[in-house]
Amino acid sequence: AIPTLEIRRITVSTLVNIVASIVAAKPEWASVASQRDGSFPLHFAASIGNIEVARLILQHNRQATSVPNHKGKIPLHYAAREGRTEMVEYLLQEAPETAAIRSKKDKLALHFAAGEGHLGVVQALLNTYPAGASIRSKKGRVAIHFAARWGHIAVAKALLAVSPESVQVADYEGSSALHDAAREGQYEMMRYLVKLY
Repeated sequence: AIPTLEIRRITVSTLVNIVASIVAAKPEWASVASQRDGSFPLHFAASIGNIEVARLILQHNRQATSVPNHKGKIPLHYAAREGRTEMVEYLLQEAPETAAIRSKKDKLALHFAAGEGHLGVVQALLNTYPAGASIRSKKGRVAIHFAARWGHIAVAKALLAVSPESVQVADYEGSSALHDAAREGQYEMMRYLVKLY
């Protein structure tokens, strides 16, 4: 039997070879959106974190980094939400301006990463676009709201190091990060915020 790790390596290698063959024969396919939600091939590569596939796609569709699907999400949003740190770093290297692109709900990649607790991704995004820590979503939430709600203290610390004033931001319903932590029963996060502020 082949160990699981070996199967994964074969699968990733095969995927890269298949995509390379496709874009060599049909380069325009790098710009074809899915009928289901309008996602482009780069959205899928970003979501699974395959940089080699992303690189092949970008050779034929440079605009793919900033083109949203029907949900208003760009590839960076998916990579951030899934915690694909290396992919996020690669996309930011290729198109740093995408750190400031918002989804239909006015969420940055930083909001997605903060809510999921992906510290490495949050740090990469803050290094590229520190102002993102104080950008509001459609409901008026900043990244610290998402981190506090789910108890991601390390992420909260990284966000507050860049934007200490964001802890006082109330969303459009009047809730602060502390309110969100309390609502979800995030005791350690509440202790951290109360002690610090």
